[in-house]
Amino acid sequence: MLLDSDVQQYRDIASGNISAVVAPFSSRALIPLAVGFLSRSFGFSIDVGFAIVAVASFFIFTMSILDITRRRAVQGRLYLTLLLMSSPLMQFVVADMPDPVSAALIAASLALLAAERVAPAAMLAGAAIAVREANLVFLVAVAIFFVAERRWLPLILALLVGGAAFLLTRVFGSWGAPNVHFMSPTLYMALKIPVNFFAQVLGFPLWTDGFSWCEPPIMTASLPSILPTGNIHAIGLCSWQPEIPLRNLAILLSVFGILPSIFFVARHGLRTTNDRWLKLVALYGLCMIVLGLCSGWTVGRLVSYGWPLFGICLPIIWSQRIGKPIPAIGLLPQVLIFPIYLMLMTGGIPSNVGILGTVIFGLFAMQIFSSRLWGRAARN
Repeated sequence: MLLDSDVQQYRDIASGNISAVVAPFSSRALIPLAVGFLSRSFGFSIDVGFAIVAVASFFIFTMSILDITRRRAVQGRLYLTLLLMSSPLMQFVVADMPDPVSAALIAASLALLAAERVAPAAMLAGAAIAVREANLVFLVAVAIFFVAERRWLPLILALLVGGAAFLLTRVFGSWGAPNVHFMSPTLYMALKIPVNFFAQVLGFPLWTDGFSWCEPPIMTASLPSILPTGNIHAIGLCSWQPEIPLRNLAILLSVFGILPSIFFVARHGLRTTNDRWLKLVALYGLCMIVLGLCSGWTVGRLVSYGWPLFGICLPIIWSQRIGKPIPAIGLLPQVLIFPIYLMLMTGGIPSNVGILGTVIFGLFAMQIFSSRLWGRAARN
């Protein structure tokens, strides 16, 4: 599996073999290097080291979320139920990934912002880039928040820390091997979005003379030699594979359970609020969901980075704007959706257009049914 190969990259870094790790994984070396240092210093395995970091991250994450719910007067039972139906916990399933620390830093930064402790919040937002370059999106969202609030000193602080964190990732990247295409790291990361958009959203994987998802491609074109594209000298399109976007649509309809339908019911609470912090949370979560669809082949994991939209924003707007108790029957669709999501992620549902179409129809029906139930609860 693709996730297995990703995990192995981080384990190689922790084992002291960063020179064999390709970019962009080598640029995310901060946590694996720390795990390796701890394991060598105290004599335990890297598995134990990653587990310790994940548990510590989960503690920080939990304390941050509890602080947010306390300050925003979110009903405890409501929050616990919605949280368990969401995907924040997915960030902690694979301890060997940077995801646990990344989720903890983002949750802590949001909690500090909610508490008006803007300086440490700004520093954490910038420092998160050193853990994973995708956290640049969070830094941009925080920067927009500071501009809207006219808080220039925290903005400068966040950008300075973020710049230093980015330089640190470049240092780590220089210790490892080049990316598989031997092109510049910046260009490689910039091209990931359009390349994966063609594959994951449109269903047309791209072919290159350096790496291909098909043979033969339906069309090809040579690239000018002056372009810094490494060992890629020609590109092309593979034939249409509709099962790819269909599977991703099914994942999108199931990864967050019934929370999208509940959010649809409560959406007016976000549209009418003047709370810029809450809009920051929603903006970041929505951006990560959209980018997750076209950032790589492990769409289920990448889309789950948008957890703040449903894991923080939704409980707050439901509790503050609607304030109605949870309808027990409204949880029924969740019981049906979760097994489907597990089968999609583990290959239990074949990549067949007819089967995937049937699954998507069923998921749409359950989301609509859920929105009707929760909408009725909101009105009563």
